[in-house]
Amino acid sequence: MEGCPLCGGGGELFHRDKRREFFLCPDCDLVFVPERFHLSPEDEKKRYDAHHNDLADPGYRAFLGRLLDPMLEKLPPGARGLDFGSGPTSSLARLFTEAGRPCASHDLYYASDPAALSIRHDFVVCCEVLEHFRRPAAEFASMLAALKPEGLLGVMTQLRDEAAALFCNWFYKNDLTHICLHSRRSLSHLAAVHGLELETRPLGVSLFQLKNGKRL
Repeated sequence: MEGCPLCGGGGELFHRDKRREFFLCPDCDLVFVPERFHLSPEDEKKRYDAHHNDLADPGYRAFLGRLLDPMLEKLPPGARGLDFGSGPTSSLARLFTEAGRPCASHDLYYASDPAALSIRHDFVVCCEVLEHFRRPAAEFASMLAALKPEGLLGVMTQLRDEAAALFCNWFYKNDLTHICLHSRRSLSHLAAVHGLELETRPLGVSLFQLKNGKRL
């Protein structure tokens, strides 16, 4: 048994490959990698440094559009936001700003900005970051703490129960920085704990909003 980092329940061995073990929490449905298999912060950052994303690439813009477009549908012009886990280029923050929704950036390795976390935003976005959280319960709470009562939280992460392949063949689990693999049920758990309305969209996009503009 391993302690679940999301709900504190007891995880059971779910899958093992040549490099890591994966545990499934029967309570919240998170699949997680125990801490003993986590990369060091230095090795983790080296993997992120190897990413080369460019907004001049139409494919990359379309990828970010999966989260950008449904958020823009709901956000009025002038809404101000925060890109949580923005990476080295803050690409998504730039697209929101271009669309008239000014967006600040915060990233543990590339854009650490405690001031951005200390104020409330109209929206927070977290694109392909949830799967990297070492302390997913605490880090999700940090995003909510940076959100106004009526604010909107948008996340994108590939979901285990949407994968076309069996878990053993699922490419997403092979990235050594992916240590929390979510499902609709694990995201529903987060929504229930924090009193949020959850709207799921295709391709791993989920939108969270406080019920009646206040936390329960």
